[in-house]
Amino acid sequence: MMESYTILSLLLCLGVASAYSNFDVRLVGTGSNEWMGRVEVFYNGEWGTVCDDYWGLEDAKVVCRQLGYTGGASGFTIGAEFGQGSEKIFLDDVRCDGTENRITNCTYLLNTVGGTNCRHSEDSGVKCQGPRSTDEVVPAVVVPDVVVRDGDVRLAGAGSSANQGRVEVYDNGQWGTVCNDLWDIRNALVVCRQLGFRGATSSRDQFGQGTGPILLDNVECGGDETSIMECRKNPIRSHNCYHHEDAGVICSDAILVRLVGPGSSANQGRVEVYANGRWGTVCHDLWDIQNANVVCRQLGFPRATAATSGARFGQGTGPILLDNVECEGDETSIMECRKNAIESHNCYHREDAGVICQDDKKRQLEDVEFYLKKEEQMAAAPVSDGKTDDDLKTKDILQALSDLLAELKDK
Repeated sequence: MMESYTILSLLLCLGVASAYSNFDVRLVGTGSNEWMGRVEVFYNGEWGTVCDDYWGLEDAKVVCRQLGYTGGASGFTIGAEFGQGSEKIFLDDVRCDGTENRITNCTYLLNTVGGTNCRHSEDSGVKCQGPRSTDEVVPAVVVPDVVVRDGDVRLAGAGSSANQGRVEVYDNGQWGTVCNDLWDIRNALVVCRQLGFRGATSSRDQFGQGTGPILLDNVECGGDETSIMECRKNPIRSHNCYHHEDAGVICSDAILVRLVGPGSSANQGRVEVYANGRWGTVCHDLWDIQNANVVCRQLGFPRATAATSGARFGQGTGPILLDNVECEGDETSIMECRKNAIESHNCYHREDAGVICQDDKKRQLEDVEFYLKKEEQMAAAPVSDGKTDDDLKTKDILQALSDLLAELKDK
């Protein structure tokens, strides 16, 4: 009899486990019902909560849409309004623009070990509205397990942006700050290169105080390390500092991007970006000419003539770093565009994106060759014995263009 119960229990567990996919969502908690409650996400067989850092109405709209509510969201909650969860806190720093179909299409931090700088008193919630249609629930998309790794860095704090901010390091499920003892431009240079910038212009500590643990102190980099964790430093969490000593950086030059692959050249190829100390590819989901324009301008070209997909320039072998990139077209770096969190994707290398940029030198050559053809046509045409001033001016112009073409071809 006991054996029958054991088998039945196992079957029930298997049935429950198979009913959910990674990053499905549900609404639970005190005072919750089918249309409002604490947001929980399913990941690797467990339900967990979402921290309310950056949580807002746009994020709530996405959760409600994922649940099938056609009216979107009427509100969002923070501070565990629907009670505190007791499970892991899986997601933090969720930032949606409100148009995504699933929370996985937003940017976020995935805490695979359940550790964050949040407490359950910060659990987030939503209030949905409108009829619910199960037909509109979007199928699950599984993303890689690792989105944030120990030793990754980010820039945060008051006045921070893509290239400047308070330096924070990720370790054992938590983001923490770096003390400014011994902090100098060489340390800043390593952090900036780890983030994909070419250099650093400042090692200032002007971006406000952090609230998490102080993870690093007495950092001494030589300047050529690929990660701050390779530099000399105290053991992690060993310090004599306060948060008013949190270190920061200002990085210089655009985030690194390159064009590579079979058939690539200076102005065309598979797009690869540099982040977290590694080169990686870009998935072609949502890839279009606006994205290509941003990449080409970042490389110094005026614009793109084509955005390629399907690994036209061969398949990469490193990580796939970016997915669902959506540029407006006026950004100065691809990293300023809307996109998934770094390494959050559902792609394969056969979906690597590429670009073909307009080559100014090539365009100049084409323009000059056009005028030279005109010169040949004029030379072949019958002419009268009389030469006007206009005839002579035209000849001088065409001779100058011929000289320019020869000069360009020599370069």
